[in-house]
Amino acid sequence: MFMYRMRRNIKGTSLVEVLVVMVVLLVGIMTVIQMFPTGFGVVRAAESRTIATKLAQQEIERWKSMSANLPTGILPIDADGNVLNGQYPGSPFAAFTGNSEPYARGNVLNIRWVREETTPIPAPVYFTTGTGSDFGSRYTLAFSPIDVYTEDDGDLNGLSVKSGPLKRIVSPSMILPALKQGQYAVYYGNEADKFYVAFPQDSTGVKRVYYISYSYWAEGPEGKVLMSELNQRVPETDLLDGPDISWQEVKIDPPSSYDAIGVEPNTDTCARGFILVTSGNWSADPYEFKLADPILGVLAFNPNAQRLYEYTSLGKRPIEAHIDYRIYDPRIIREDKVVPDASDSAESIPIKLALRFILDAGDPNTIDD
Repeated sequence: MFMYRMRRNIKGTSLVEVLVVMVVLLVGIMTVIQMFPTGFGVVRAAESRTIATKLAQQEIERWKSMSANLPTGILPIDADGNVLNGQYPGSPFAAFTGNSEPYARGNVLNIRWVREETTPIPAPVYFTTGTGSDFGSRYTLAFSPIDVYTEDDGDLNGLSVKSGPLKRIVSPSMILPALKQGQYAVYYGNEADKFYVAFPQDSTGVKRVYYISYSYWAEGPEGKVLMSELNQRVPETDLLDGPDISWQEVKIDPPSSYDAIGVEPNTDTCARGFILVTSGNWSADPYEFKLADPILGVLAFNPNAQRLYEYTSLGKRPIEAHIDYRIYDPRIIREDKVVPDASDSAESIPIKLALRFILDAGDPNTIDD
């Protein structure tokens, strides 16, 4: 009797109950599954922040170790070299198409002007880059690859090297003042679109060039504005190879929609330029340099300058190189690697960064060589 009653109290699980349990389980599973993308996103964001923090810290430590080389500024410019003030440059690959150049400029972010990265002349060494072997005072720029090309007259566009700044002597008239080494004279005059500079005598017969930077007033669509001309080469100074001294005209050339009003007095700075050597041995002129490798950003200076001094606005100092150059998109994170010789290279060499996810956003998948 007892066994019979116990069997009658045992109930089975109905189909409805099974379905209810399955629905509850499915709801729970779907809730958990929906949490995974969010969790993955949080993990990905945390990893990206960690990488960004690590890269930023690496840059801070890098510049701490080379604080003497710190540029005076990194400026956004257009293809003509005009400094731009836009705050939102957009995607760096906005103009990229599969048939364009590998380094096609998309917008302002793809063109930056590094201004006055400074270095003393290093000790001379024998060195090898992807373009060959050479001897000189090697210096590697802080950023690369650099956007540079050779013009028809042999000068470089996108790269210039200057000495320390010369001391300014303001002349009240066109009468030439007496100048010493390390000085230059400037006469602002009353002309809207020009002013004049002069340099000390040099009887050594060495070819010289000079660069000048200044601010000027111009009238444009938005009224009167103050503009800056960066690193303008003083014309005809490459002919100053004798004892003659004369005024050199500096032409103010504002953008097409502006009219020059006049230079702003006492904003000009002038320096002697280094001469580009394309081949052969170094001469006796210490103000010479070679572009050893534009991809790695390697320059070589005349080793004769390593122990010499120059007169500047700051007094007598060892010869320094103040380097202005254009760079491609600065968001490209580089690793210093040994680049094989061109003769040993394949048509294309894939290079993979050690840190992931750096160039994923907006990065083209392929680049046609």
